[in-house]
Amino acid sequence: MRKIFGFNFGFGQRIGIGFTITILLGISVGLASLLALRSVIHIKDRVALQNSQDLIEVEKLKTAIHQESGAIRGYLITRDGTYLADLKVAKDQAQATLENLIKRERDPKSVSLLSQIFEKRKAHEHLFQDLVKSRSTKNQASLRKVYEEKLMPEFDDLDQALSRFTDGKEILLAQNLQLSIESADSAIRMIIFIASAALILAIAIAFLLTRTLNRMHRNLEKAVVARDDLLAMVSHDLKNPLSAIMMSVSFIQKHLPDTERSKLIKSSVETIGRASERMHRLISDLLDLARIEANAIPLELKPQDPRTLVGEALDLLKNHAMQKLVRIKLDYDNDSAPLICDRERVLQVLSNLIGNAIKFSPEGQFITIRIQSNPREVIFSIADQGPGISGGQASQVFKRYWQSKSTTAHQGHGLGLFIANAMVVAHGGRIWFESGPGRGSTFSFTIPRSVRKTVSGKTLRQNQSLT
Repeated sequence: MRKIFGFNFGFGQRIGIGFTITILLGISVGLASLLALRSVIHIKDRVALQNSQDLIEVEKLKTAIHQESGAIRGYLITRDGTYLADLKVAKDQAQATLENLIKRERDPKSVSLLSQIFEKRKAHEHLFQDLVKSRSTKNQASLRKVYEEKLMPEFDDLDQALSRFTDGKEILLAQNLQLSIESADSAIRMIIFIASAALILAIAIAFLLTRTLNRMHRNLEKAVVARDDLLAMVSHDLKNPLSAIMMSVSFIQKHLPDTERSKLIKSSVETIGRASERMHRLISDLLDLARIEANAIPLELKPQDPRTLVGEALDLLKNHAMQKLVRIKLDYDNDSAPLICDRERVLQVLSNLIGNAIKFSPEGQFITIRIQSNPREVIFSIADQGPGISGGQASQVFKRYWQSKSTTAHQGHGLGLFIANAMVVAHGGRIWFESGPGRGSTFSFTIPRSVRKTVSGKTLRQNQSLT
């Protein structure tokens, strides 16, 4: 297990996380590429729109100046006041358009040219005002001559300046548009390259991760087969000789004479017996572990009395309880109906839970064993007054090799609760606990009236009626 950001992850989980990150990276790069492409296209369209608007404003300015020139000429020739109204409208429109162009323009040359046009219009305005003031002293022929000799050249210069501005603007806009197109093309090529590289990298990493995972899976299958073979060898080559040792120890204990000399021998024989029993339990747990992982826990279902099951479990542990001066309190309900279950498996669960309660209880304290029944299931509960289990360990209690950190005085191999959980689940029941530091622990499990039986890795509903 490796800790990442404070969490423990196994190899398979790390492979899955790496593969997920790779896929998300590829998707992110693809989305970023699409967004960048959209942004480039948006900028390109915005530049084109701005260029078009500038050209339209220039055409509006030229039209307004031409209208202004026509109104001045009409007024000077005819002295009709309506031309002054037209002149004011044309002059205001030309002034507003010119100011808008100067405000929008960013090119220094274009700004300078617009400023020149602005100054020429001011000079043109002063000349027109002088002609209006001298209108009463000059005849129509004189005014027309002044218009043709002075105002017309000014209008021609103004028109040429506008044409130069328009030509320069069109060239500049064409250059900007070409630059935008080239930048967009470069950006698109770069985006396509980055997206392709990211896709190739994601495919390569996914391929490597998949191949590594397949190799690890094959190695794991080989390891499982090797382990099962080893456990089979252990059960065949060790369990039978161990049983012979245990039988011999029992025989010696029964027939050993009660003399002073035999007391030392008896103590050694008892030590051999305890070691043999511990080794026998360890071998049995390893074999059960193999069956659990293969999802093939055979159950021999027969009617059993729940009280008798608890009594048999207590008989197996009474010496242990007496050594620690732990008292047993029984709390049974009035339901005496038998239960359909595998006797040995339920005894195994009860022995483990009661044994743990005795093991972790202080000397002189008591444990409480309760049996509660309802039409659907039987509930067994074992409560102790031990050190309890902290909330941080709650999720680990029924996992293999877990051992309580609340005390270091009683350490086993950490398979008892894992196997007990599997045996209860094989019957179709539930197992849970309630605990806290310093207030003991209560382990409970249920065995349904209609149990689940595991056969060759499949679960079947067992419906039987009692007679």
